Amino acid sequence: MNSGGSTEISQNFDIGRQFPIYSVSAAGLKGHGGLQPETLVVRFLFRVLSLLALCVGVVFGVIDAIASVSASQVIMTPISEAWIETHPGSLMTLEELVVGRLGDGAWLTLRDVVLPQPAFAAMLVVSLAFWMIGYKKPSLAGRFAA
Repeated sequence: MNSGGSTEISQNFDIGRQFPIYSVSAAGLKGHGGLQPETLVVRFLFRVLSLLALCVGVVFGVIDAIASVSASQVIMTPISEAWIETHPGSLMTLEELVVGRLGDGAWLTLRDVVLPQPAFAAMLVVSLAFWMIGYKKPSLAGRFAA
């Protein structure tokens, strides 16, 4: 056998064919752009969370659109109302957490500024935030650089 670890690994276990996003070198297992597999998993996780938040935002938007058409006026469900309909106990838990850690002023600001916002818009903003966290910047050298 070879004394070079990467050649031996490549001959015994061709990971490039089974998992094309990884390559084996003397430094270890690397993904695209020299990133560790854990980084790729975290990016993938945030992209999935972004997709889920986008789907929930679209559902909230469709529900509001149906309600608006049936009432012949614009109806936008606030975050607090949607939250209470889904899981009322968690909103009370959030209140206790915020008041305990940040004080009454933070809860009042959250209650008066954030919770009255339309639920579909808030979920779209959350989706955008998750997408931005999981975004991979394009290479500065270009697509065909070595």
